[in-house]
Amino acid sequence: MTIYSGWNVEIGGFTSVGSGSVTAYGTPTDAIDFTNRVKSLKVDNQAYLGEVGRTVTTVVLNNNDGALTPNGGGTYATKDWFSEPLHIIARIGTSYPAAIEATDSGRDNPYFSGPINDFIFYDNGIESTVTLQAVDWGTFLSRFTFQAAASQTGNIQTVYYELTEDMRPYVPKYGATSNVTTWSALHQDTDSNFAVTVIKGSYLGDVSNNLIMSDGGTVLPPILAYDAGSTTSSVTYIAGVILREYLTSSNAEEYPVVFNGTGTLASTEIPVKGLQSSFEMREFVTQAEVDRSGGTAQFSFNNTGSTTWGPRSITLINVYLATDAECLALAEWYTNRFDQVNFVPSSFEITGAMIENRCADAALEYVKRLVKSAGNVDSILWRPLKVTWTGAGGTSNTKNVLANRVTLTATPSDWKIRLGTVDAVTNGAFILNSTTQGVLNTNKVG
Repeated sequence: MTIYSGWNVEIGGFTSVGSGSVTAYGTPTDAIDFTNRVKSLKVDNQAYLGEVGRTVTTVVLNNNDGALTPNGGGTYATKDWFSEPLHIIARIGTSYPAAIEATDSGRDNPYFSGPINDFIFYDNGIESTVTLQAVDWGTFLSRFTFQAAASQTGNIQTVYYELTEDMRPYVPKYGATSNVTTWSALHQDTDSNFAVTVIKGSYLGDVSNNLIMSDGGTVLPPILAYDAGSTTSSVTYIAGVILREYLTSSNAEEYPVVFNGTGTLASTEIPVKGLQSSFEMREFVTQAEVDRSGGTAQFSFNNTGSTTWGPRSITLINVYLATDAECLALAEWYTNRFDQVNFVPSSFEITGAMIENRCADAALEYVKRLVKSAGNVDSILWRPLKVTWTGAGGTSNTKNVLANRVTLTATPSDWKIRLGTVDAVTNGAFILNSTTQGVLNTNKVG
């Protein structure tokens, strides 16, 4: 058999408060299917260390019939685009056309769901298009000017939760009877081992990056999820935090996907092309300064790599830590963990056509991992991946990497996912008994 795949686009929430239902793939049944109008789409997911992850989605729709023209008399002439969520939905399977992938409690589908924040109309008299841009809800809410109702102290995810709870009465319900916010620490059962404090009157947009910067981990791009019963419906604002503690502790989970750039694939491997490698300089650190309000700036130096790659300094100001000792520990984490430059794959591509033409049926479950929502606990972001390829001169290479950027582009004829990757040894968690993340004297625990 063959693995087929594709993408659908829907727009909309629940049309009436107090009623509605949700599809098997996680969108409101009232949402309108615009797939047959799609000329192209792009979903750019990013999650870098010390930053809040984000997703920016752009969809170009065909408007040659004028149906989308505002006040133009067409079907959607009066549609309020800015009050609607946009959904990108994955289709994958061994039948043709590929079935839409059902969701589960892990929120596999939709691949993206977020508020529309831009509408660009184009019409030259011959061709007309509408370009919609949507963002993850974290980016969207960060622009709101609501202040923290009270000072908040707790672990990272708790403070994030309390800040967004202050805003919940004012954020969109998209026709649902209620909305809910939820924050969790992914891949681990323990919370961060220190507390952070955000004072009353703070704005979420001002403090969101500083909160995760105070830990050194990352926030996966926030996602929306929808539920409905016989008389109620809800939209859930979901976000997951990957804490520094996960990156420096033993963890039993390992991501079994192998990306292969050689001519021959094993039954569960996924083909890649356009592989690029580089010396990873983005996170290399020889000097770190960490400063908190009311404290004394803390410095850490590690000049081991300076003579080889040159010095590189970072400065973290106004972190939300309680003591100078915690600031020093964060500074030392950067200089001790990111003290070397590694030559690793920095990006590569996978296309729908390659999967259809080259993957064995046994690879289906692994291909499905590619199209999970970026905010999903099982998403491909920040999980150990193995890349193998044959280089110039016939040399065989294998590297273990983590994806911190996943960019989907698609047209009606094909789609492509490009992964931006970093070294898994430096950036990933130590995994006991793992052949990729548990190598003594190679993988890092702290």
